[in-house]
Amino acid sequence: MKIKKVLILSVMGFILWAAWGSKVNAEEDINYAHLQEEPIRIAVEDWSTLEELQHRLTAVPKDSIFIHVKSEGLNMRETAQRVKLCWNVNHSRNHYSVSISDAVEQAQDSDVLRPFLGLFGEEAEAIMKQAAEEEDSYISFIRLERVDELEICTFEVRADREKQYHLLITGEREDTKVEFQHLVIPATWYTSYGYWTWFGRYVISQVDLNFDGEKDLLIHEGSSWGSGGAWNNYRAVVWDKTVEEFVWYSSFPEQISHLDFENKRVVDRYQSGVGYEVVCEYGVVDGEYAKTRELIWEYHGETGTCTLSYCEMGILVKEYDATNMDLDEIATLYPDLDYWWRG
Repeated sequence: MKIKKVLILSVMGFILWAAWGSKVNAEEDINYAHLQEEPIRIAVEDWSTLEELQHRLTAVPKDSIFIHVKSEGLNMRETAQRVKLCWNVNHSRNHYSVSISDAVEQAQDSDVLRPFLGLFGEEAEAIMKQAAEEEDSYISFIRLERVDELEICTFEVRADREKQYHLLITGEREDTKVEFQHLVIPATWYTSYGYWTWFGRYVISQVDLNFDGEKDLLIHEGSSWGSGGAWNNYRAVVWDKTVEEFVWYSSFPEQISHLDFENKRVVDRYQSGVGYEVVCEYGVVDGEYAKTRELIWEYHGETGTCTLSYCEMGILVKEYDATNMDLDEIATLYPDLDYWWRG
Protein backbone atom coordinates (compact mmCIF):
# COMPACT_ATOMS: atom_id res chain seq x y z
CA MET A 1 0.00 0.00 0.00
CA LYS A 2 1.42 3.37 -0.98
CA ILE A 3 1.85 6.14 1.58
CA LYS A 4 -1.14 8.04 0.14
CA LYS A 5 -3.42 5.09 0.83
CA VAL A 6 -1.97 4.68 4.30
CA LEU A 7 -2.76 8.29 5.11
CA ILE A 8 -6.31 7.99 3.78
CA LEU A 9 -6.96 4.93 5.94
CA SER A 10 -5.42 6.67 8.93
CA VAL A 11 -7.71 9.69 8.51
CA MET A 12 -10.73 7.40 8.16
CA GLY A 13 -9.65 5.53 11.27
CA PHE A 14 -9.28 8.76 13.22
CA ILE A 15 -12.82 9.84 12.33
CA LEU A 16 -14.40 6.45 13.05
CA TRP A 17 -12.55 6.14 16.33
CA ALA A 18 -13.81 9.46 17.58
CA ALA A 19 -17.36 8.50 16.61
CA TRP A 20 -17.36 4.97 18.04
CA GLY A 21 -15.50 5.71 21.25
CA SER A 22 -15.53 2.87 23.71
CA LYS A 23 -17.04 0.32 21.32
CA VAL A 24 -13.70 -0.30 19.61
CA ASN A 25 -11.41 -2.85 21.27
CA ALA A 26 -12.18 -1.66 24.80
CA GLU A 27 -13.54 -5.00 25.99
CA GLU A 28 -12.40 -7.33 23.23
CA ASP A 29 -10.20 -9.45 25.46
CA ILE A 30 -12.26 -9.30 28.66
CA ASN A 31 -14.10 -12.57 28.99
CA TYR A 32 -15.49 -12.17 32.50
CA ALA A 33 -19.19 -12.86 32.12
CA HIS A 34 -20.11 -10.70 35.11
CA LEU A 35 -18.89 -7.58 33.28
CA GLN A 36 -21.91 -7.99 31.04
CA GLU A 37 -24.38 -8.21 33.95
CA GLU A 38 -26.00 -4.85 34.52
CA PRO A 39 -27.42 -4.07 37.96
CA ILE A 40 -30.83 -2.59 38.61
CA ARG A 41 -30.10 1.15 38.42
CA ILE A 42 -32.51 3.39 40.32
CA ALA A 43 -32.28 7.18 40.57
CA VAL A 44 -33.92 8.62 43.69
CA GLU A 45 -34.97 12.20 42.95
CA ASP A 46 -37.93 12.82 45.28
CA TRP A 47 -40.29 11.13 47.73
CA SER A 48 -42.22 9.33 44.99
CA THR A 49 -39.11 7.70 43.53
CA LEU A 50 -37.96 6.86 47.07
CA GLU A 51 -41.26 5.09 47.78
CA GLU A 52 -41.00 3.26 44.46
CA LEU A 53 -37.48 2.10 45.39
CA GLN A 54 -38.62 0.87 48.80
CA HIS A 55 -41.48 -1.03 47.17
CA ARG A 56 -39.10 -2.71 44.72
CA LEU A 57 -36.73 -3.72 47.51
CA THR A 58 -39.54 -5.33 49.49
CA ALA A 59 -39.41 -8.33 47.17
CA VAL A 60 -35.62 -8.68 47.79
CA PRO A 61 -34.57 -8.80 44.13
CA LYS A 62 -31.80 -11.20 43.15
CA ASP A 63 -30.30 -8.70 40.74
CA SER A 64 -27.45 -6.46 41.83
CA ILE A 65 -28.62 -2.98 42.86
CA PHE A 66 -27.32 0.52 42.17
CA ILE A 67 -29.08 3.38 44.00
CA HIS A 68 -28.28 6.91 42.84
CA VAL A 69 -29.57 9.49 45.35
CA LYS A 70 -30.02 12.85 43.64
CA SER A 71 -31.97 14.83 46.24
CA GLU A 72 -31.19 15.93 49.80
CA GLY A 73 -33.57 15.85 52.73
CA LEU A 74 -34.88 12.33 52.07
CA ASN A 75 -35.15 9.93 54.99
CA MET A 76 -33.15 6.92 53.83
CA ARG A 77 -33.27 4.84 57.02
CA GLU A 78 -36.02 2.47 55.92
CA THR A 79 -34.31 2.12 52.53
CA ALA A 80 -31.03 1.26 54.25
CA GLN A 81 -32.75 -1.51 56.22
CA ARG A 82 -34.19 -3.01 53.04
CA VAL A 83 -30.85 -2.76 51.25
CA LYS A 84 -29.24 -4.51 54.21
CA LEU A 85 -31.79 -7.32 53.86
CA CYS A 86 -30.99 -7.64 50.15
CA TRP A 87 -27.28 -7.93 50.97
CA ASN A 88 -27.85 -10.45 53.75
CA VAL A 89 -29.96 -12.66 51.48
CA ASN A 90 -27.77 -12.46 48.37
CA HIS A 91 -24.23 -11.81 49.59
CA SER A 92 -23.12 -15.43 49.15
CA ARG A 93 -23.82 -15.26 45.39
CA ASN A 94 -20.65 -14.66 43.39
CA HIS A 95 -20.44 -11.13 41.89
CA TYR A 96 -23.60 -9.95 43.58
CA SER A 97 -23.28 -6.26 44.45
CA VAL A 98 -25.08 -3.42 46.19
CA SER A 99 -24.03 0.17 45.44
CA ILE A 100 -25.27 3.49 46.80
CA SER A 101 -24.12 6.84 45.45
CA ASP A 102 -24.72 10.35 46.82
CA ALA A 103 -25.17 12.54 43.76
CA VAL A 104 -26.44 15.61 45.61
CA GLU A 105 -23.03 17.31 45.24
CA GLN A 106 -23.34 19.33 48.41
CA ALA A 107 -20.48 21.70 49.18
CA GLN A 108 -19.72 20.72 52.78
CA ASP A 109 -21.75 17.96 54.39
CA SER A 110 -24.41 15.40 53.56
CA ASP A 111 -26.26 12.86 55.65
CA VAL A 112 -27.80 10.99 52.68
CA LEU A 113 -25.62 7.89 53.05
CA ARG A 114 -25.24 7.87 56.83
CA PRO A 115 -27.93 5.19 57.30
CA PHE A 116 -25.93 2.93 54.95
CA LEU A 117 -22.56 3.10 56.74
CA GLY A 118 -23.28 -0.04 58.76
CA LEU A 119 -24.07 -2.27 55.77
CA PHE A 120 -20.66 -3.97 55.94
CA GLY A 121 -20.55 -4.24 59.73
CA GLU A 122 -19.54 -2.16 62.73
CA GLU A 123 -15.81 -2.19 61.99
CA ALA A 124 -16.41 -0.91 58.48
CA GLU A 125 -18.78 1.77 59.79
CA ALA A 126 -16.13 3.02 62.21
CA ILE A 127 -13.51 3.17 59.44
CA MET A 128 -15.85 5.11 57.15
CA LYS A 129 -16.71 7.63 59.86
CA GLN A 130 -13.05 8.15 60.72
CA ALA A 131 -12.07 8.57 57.06
CA ALA A 132 -14.80 11.19 56.60
CA GLU A 133 -13.84 13.03 59.79
CA GLU A 134 -10.18 13.18 58.79
CA GLU A 135 -11.14 14.97 55.58
CA ASP A 136 -13.88 17.04 57.24
CA SER A 137 -16.25 15.57 54.66
CA TYR A 138 -18.72 12.71 54.19
CA ILE A 139 -19.09 9.32 52.53
CA SER A 140 -20.43 9.73 48.99
CA PHE A 141 -20.21 6.20 47.56
CA ILE A 142 -20.52 2.69 49.04
CA ARG A 143 -20.38 -0.60 47.15
CA LEU A 144 -20.56 -4.11 48.59
CA GLU A 145 -19.78 -7.10 46.39
CA ARG A 146 -19.00 -10.77 46.50
CA VAL A 147 -15.84 -11.92 44.69
CA ASP A 148 -15.56 -15.71 44.91
CA GLU A 149 -15.03 -16.33 48.65
CA LEU A 150 -14.24 -12.69 49.43
CA GLU A 151 -16.58 -9.90 50.48
CA ILE A 152 -15.37 -6.44 49.50
CA CYS A 153 -16.62 -2.97 50.32
CA THR A 154 -15.53 -0.01 48.22
CA PHE A 155 -16.19 3.49 49.53
CA GLU A 156 -15.12 7.03 48.80
CA VAL A 157 -14.99 10.26 50.78
CA ARG A 158 -16.30 13.22 48.81
CA ALA A 159 -13.43 15.58 49.65
CA ASP A 160 -10.64 13.25 48.56
CA ARG A 161 -12.25 11.31 45.71
CA GLU A 162 -9.87 12.98 43.26
CA LYS A 163 -6.99 11.40 45.19
CA GLN A 164 -8.13 7.99 46.41
CA TYR A 165 -10.83 5.50 47.35
CA HIS A 166 -10.98 2.73 49.95
CA LEU A 167 -11.30 -1.06 49.94
CA LEU A 168 -12.43 -3.17 52.90
CA ILE A 169 -11.78 -6.88 52.41
CA THR A 170 -12.71 -9.97 54.41
CA GLY A 171 -13.60 -13.60 53.77
CA GLU A 172 -11.57 -16.59 52.60
CA ARG A 173 -9.21 -17.57 49.80
CA GLU A 174 -8.45 -21.22 49.14
CA ASP A 175 -9.84 -22.24 52.54
CA THR A 176 -7.63 -19.67 54.32
CA LYS A 177 -9.31 -16.95 56.34
CA VAL A 178 -8.53 -13.41 55.18
CA GLU A 179 -8.35 -11.04 58.12
CA PHE A 180 -10.32 -7.81 57.80
CA GLN A 181 -8.26 -5.37 55.74
CA HIS A 182 -8.47 -1.69 54.89
CA LEU A 183 -6.59 -0.49 51.79
CA VAL A 184 -6.41 2.99 50.28
CA ILE A 185 -6.21 2.97 46.47
CA PRO A 186 -4.93 6.04 44.55
CA ALA A 187 -7.61 7.24 42.16
CA THR A 188 -7.25 7.15 38.39
CA TRP A 189 -8.38 10.11 36.32
CA TYR A 190 -11.86 8.65 35.81
CA THR A 191 -12.59 8.02 39.48
CA SER A 192 -11.89 11.67 40.24
CA TYR A 193 -14.93 12.64 38.17
CA GLY A 194 -17.25 10.06 39.66
CA TYR A 195 -17.76 8.34 36.30
CA TRP A 196 -17.16 4.88 37.74
CA THR A 197 -19.76 5.28 40.48
CA TRP A 198 -22.81 5.54 38.19
CA PHE A 199 -22.02 5.24 34.50
CA GLY A 200 -18.91 3.08 34.79
CA ARG A 201 -18.88 -0.70 35.07
CA TYR A 202 -16.94 -1.05 38.28
CA VAL A 203 -16.27 -4.66 39.20
CA ILE A 204 -13.53 -6.65 40.96
CA SER A 205 -12.22 -10.03 39.74
CA GLN A 206 -9.73 -12.52 41.15
CA VAL A 207 -6.88 -13.02 38.68
CA ASP A 208 -3.21 -13.98 39.05
CA LEU A 209 -1.83 -10.60 37.99
CA ASN A 210 1.87 -11.07 38.76
CA PHE A 211 1.94 -14.78 37.82
CA ASP A 212 3.20 -16.06 41.16
CA GLY A 213 0.46 -18.67 41.45
CA GLU A 214 -1.66 -16.56 43.84
CA LYS A 215 -5.05 -15.03 43.02
CA ASP A 216 -5.00 -11.25 43.11
CA LEU A 217 -7.67 -8.57 42.68
CA LEU A 218 -8.16 -6.78 39.37
CA ILE A 219 -10.29 -3.66 39.83
CA HIS A 220 -12.09 -2.68 36.64
CA GLU A 221 -13.18 0.92 37.16
CA GLY A 222 -14.81 1.49 33.78
CA SER A 223 -13.78 2.63 30.31
CA SER A 224 -12.29 5.74 28.74
CA TRP A 225 -11.90 6.77 25.13
CA GLY A 226 -11.04 9.56 22.76
CA SER A 227 -9.55 10.24 19.34
CA GLY A 228 -6.41 8.37 20.39
CA GLY A 229 -8.04 5.11 21.36
CA ALA A 230 -10.30 3.25 23.77
CA TRP A 231 -9.25 1.66 27.03
CA ASN A 232 -10.40 -0.10 30.15
CA ASN A 233 -9.29 1.56 33.38
CA TYR A 234 -7.78 -0.59 36.11
CA ARG A 235 -6.23 -0.69 39.53
CA ALA A 236 -4.63 -3.82 40.92
CA VAL A 237 -4.19 -5.39 44.36
CA VAL A 238 -1.97 -8.45 44.80
CA TRP A 239 -1.81 -11.08 47.51
CA ASP A 240 1.47 -10.96 49.43
CA LYS A 241 1.84 -14.50 50.76
CA THR A 242 4.75 -13.54 53.02
CA VAL A 243 2.49 -11.39 55.20
CA GLU A 244 -0.82 -12.96 54.05
CA GLU A 245 -2.31 -9.62 53.05
CA PHE A 246 -3.48 -7.82 49.95
CA VAL A 247 -1.31 -4.86 48.87
CA TRP A 248 -1.75 -2.22 46.20
CA TYR A 249 0.15 -3.12 43.01
CA SER A 250 1.28 0.26 41.73
CA SER A 251 3.10 -0.96 38.60
CA PHE A 252 -0.01 -2.38 36.91
CA PRO A 253 -0.95 -0.05 33.99
CA GLU A 254 -4.11 1.94 34.68
CA GLN A 255 -5.28 2.11 31.04
CA ILE A 256 -5.20 -1.04 28.90
CA SER A 257 -6.59 -2.00 25.50
CA HIS A 258 -6.25 -5.79 25.84
CA LEU A 259 -5.75 -8.26 28.67
CA ASP A 260 -3.69 -11.30 27.71
CA PHE A 261 -2.96 -13.09 30.98
CA GLU A 262 -2.67 -16.41 29.15
CA ASN A 263 0.57 -15.07 27.68
CA LYS A 264 1.50 -13.24 30.91
CA ARG A 265 1.08 -9.74 29.55
CA VAL A 266 -1.27 -6.83 28.93
CA VAL A 267 -1.30 -4.64 25.83
CA ASP A 268 -2.04 -0.98 25.18
CA ARG A 269 -2.67 0.62 21.79
CA TYR A 270 -3.03 4.33 21.10
CA GLN A 271 -2.46 6.93 18.44
CA SER A 272 -1.64 10.63 18.26
CA GLY A 273 -3.20 12.27 15.25
CA VAL A 274 -3.09 10.34 11.96
CA GLY A 275 0.65 9.85 11.74
CA TYR A 276 1.68 8.21 15.02
CA GLU A 277 0.43 4.86 16.33
CA VAL A 278 1.85 2.76 19.16
CA VAL A 279 1.39 -0.81 20.42
CA CYS A 280 2.85 -1.43 23.89
CA GLU A 281 3.30 -4.76 25.67
CA TYR A 282 3.64 -4.84 29.45
CA GLY A 283 4.98 -7.87 31.29
CA VAL A 284 6.23 -8.71 34.78
CA VAL A 285 9.95 -8.08 35.33
CA ASP A 286 11.36 -8.75 38.81
CA GLY A 287 7.85 -8.85 40.21
CA GLU A 288 6.69 -5.53 38.72
CA TYR A 289 5.00 -4.60 35.46
CA ALA A 290 7.26 -2.90 32.90
CA LYS A 291 6.99 -1.93 29.24
CA THR A 292 8.70 -4.97 27.73
CA ARG A 293 8.13 -4.39 24.00
CA GLU A 294 6.87 -1.52 21.86
CA LEU A 295 6.07 -0.93 18.21
CA ILE A 296 5.87 2.63 16.90
CA TRP A 297 4.50 3.46 13.44
CA GLU A 298 5.24 7.04 12.43
CA TYR A 299 4.65 9.13 9.34
CA HIS A 300 7.31 11.80 8.65
CA GLY A 301 5.66 14.69 6.85
CA GLU A 302 8.90 16.40 5.93
CA THR A 303 10.08 13.41 3.88
CA GLY A 304 6.77 11.70 3.08
CA THR A 305 8.06 8.42 4.51
CA CYS A 306 6.94 6.01 7.24
CA THR A 307 9.00 4.10 9.78
CA LEU A 308 8.25 1.22 12.11
CA SER A 309 10.39 1.09 15.26
CA TYR A 310 10.68 -2.01 17.43
CA CYS A 311 11.88 -1.51 21.03
CA GLU A 312 12.60 -3.84 23.95
CA MET A 313 12.74 -2.51 27.50
CA GLY A 314 12.79 1.04 26.13
CA ILE A 315 15.76 0.41 23.80
CA LEU A 316 15.45 0.62 20.02
CA VAL A 317 16.23 -2.82 18.55
CA LYS A 318 15.32 -2.40 14.88
CA GLU A 319 13.82 0.20 12.57
CA TYR A 320 12.03 -0.54 9.30
CA ASP A 321 11.19 1.59 6.29
CA ALA A 322 7.39 1.12 6.26
CA THR A 323 6.63 3.66 3.53
CA ASN A 324 5.26 1.09 1.08
CA MET A 325 4.02 -1.45 3.62
CA ASP A 326 0.34 -2.04 4.38
CA LEU A 327 -0.95 -3.13 7.79
CA ASP A 328 -0.98 -6.81 6.91
CA GLU A 329 2.69 -6.63 5.93
CA ILE A 330 3.53 -4.78 9.13
CA ALA A 331 1.59 -7.35 11.16
CA THR A 332 3.63 -10.25 9.77
CA LEU A 333 6.81 -8.77 11.28
CA TYR A 334 5.49 -9.14 14.85
CA PRO A 335 2.25 -11.13 14.66
CA ASP A 336 1.83 -11.36 18.45
CA LEU A 337 1.79 -7.55 18.56
CA ASP A 338 -0.80 -7.18 15.81
CA TYR A 339 -3.15 -4.86 17.68
CA TRP A 340 -3.18 -2.17 15.00
CA TRP A 341 -6.48 -0.41 14.51
CA ARG A 342 -8.24 -1.43 11.31
CA GLY A 343 -11.22 0.51 9.98
